[in-house]
Amino acid sequence: MFSITVVLLKLMFILIQMIFIVGVAPSLSRPLIKSTQTQNQPMFNHDIKVAVLLPFHKEHPLSVMRTARSVANQTYLPELITVYVLIEGEDNITQRSIPVLVNFLRFRGMNVKVIYTRSTYIGKPRAMNQALPYIEEDVIIVFDADDIVPEDYISSVVAEIKKGAAAVTTKVYRIGEKLHSKFIALDTFIWYDIYLPVYMKFVGYAPMSGEGLAVRKDVLNKIGGFPESLTEDAYLTIELARIGEKISYIDSTFIVERAPLSFKALINQRMRWFKGYYECLYALWKYRRNLGHLKALKLAITYMGPAISMATTLSYTIFFSYVFGGIFDIISITNLIQGAINGVLYYLAAFMFFGGNMFFTGIILYYFSDTRFESYTPYIYVAFVYWYIIGIVALLSLFSPRKWYKTERINNEGL
Repeated sequence: MFSITVVLLKLMFILIQMIFIVGVAPSLSRPLIKSTQTQNQPMFNHDIKVAVLLPFHKEHPLSVMRTARSVANQTYLPELITVYVLIEGEDNITQRSIPVLVNFLRFRGMNVKVIYTRSTYIGKPRAMNQALPYIEEDVIIVFDADDIVPEDYISSVVAEIKKGAAAVTTKVYRIGEKLHSKFIALDTFIWYDIYLPVYMKFVGYAPMSGEGLAVRKDVLNKIGGFPESLTEDAYLTIELARIGEKISYIDSTFIVERAPLSFKALINQRMRWFKGYYECLYALWKYRRNLGHLKALKLAITYMGPAISMATTLSYTIFFSYVFGGIFDIISITNLIQGAINGVLYYLAAFMFFGGNMFFTGIILYYFSDTRFESYTPYIYVAFVYWYIIGIVALLSLFSPRKWYKTERINNEGL
């Protein structure tokens, strides 16, 4: 059967499988990548002044103090740390916690400065840029509310900076008790423990995370501050690649962050992330000559998350349409799909659905059995439903307005 519809469907399906293969391929080489980080950094790293930025927006007191305790417990010399608390003038929710936070950190020997940004919510990167003129320290490290940070994290960051890194990032596991948070945790495991090490090994760059993000002040001055993108951390990676600066990934430790409070909060977070990644892909196209076409292409692969999500959802849709068309004897659907998906493509479709899911199931079980994250592994068996929904969100984010959604992690009602 030949028709324009069949031809378009066939081309779309081939494109979907190509994107899916691009998404799966990096994970095949993960077992060959070994950590080059050491667990304990030497004490002689304690000689660089560090600015810790805490950009808060309507944060629950529990979230504020959770991060404050992590900062206070750092093994890095407290007299070399200055904490900058960024809040809005009309943010009455966060302001209730500030006196306690300031006294707590000063009691631990740290210098603390409170900077009030504009009264209306302007987004995290712009708020941080407003603080830059007041920062005199050599290295800036950003923590969000609700972050639990290893005690040696700042020492580890300084060690990487002294080795020549312009910026440092690490794993961020998002953990929660609700059902949707189990799938979020799986997402973070797959990204940080499988994909990111491969990208760092073979590309040299990968989208950084904002939690625990560290960057040298002189480098920020060189690029004009934090990129005011919906995903300033991921966009910062491109800016550093553009000027030839090195980033370092600490894979021997991790930060724990509370997962989004509700499924709606998760959707809003992903909508912002995907929109931000589209901005990053556009930036790579814009800077392709400056970066070099090969380098820009390799970087683009690391930002393919939204495309892989959409490809997965479209592939599942075609597959299940064919299955249900056969079950309910809907000839028009089965004939259409058979016209496009036959021969090699048919077996490729079956392999991508069954083989792809079995592959990720095996990877998760292999890496996280007999670890502290073992309780999350059973959810991989139904994760394809979650990934299907996330693919829809990736598609919708193409048409959504450019808006900064705050990720709700704890209920602020009654404060």
